[in-house]
Amino acid sequence: MINGYVFTLILIFGCLYWLYVMGRNGVCRRDQSYNAEDTEIIQELHRGMERMGQRIESLETILLDQGEHYRKSPPPMPDHEASVRY
Repeated sequence: MINGYVFTLILIFGCLYWLYVMGRNGVCRRDQSYNAEDTEIIQELHRGMERMGQRIESLETILLDQGEHYRKSPPPMPDHEASVRY
């Protein structure tokens, strides 16, 4: 029974000590490097998405211009030979 209390006290004080050490040291250096890598990847993805958005806008402009051109021009006239059937 006493061994159970001793184990519980050691566990509680061990956790408190671990929290104290983590709070004093802050974030581990390894975690900071992961954060820097993650930030760089996210920024690169953002830049790629901005470029893709610009490309989509350009394609929309091209398609709208082509649509206006086809609406303004008269439909093609069929050839006389194509309209005559044998």
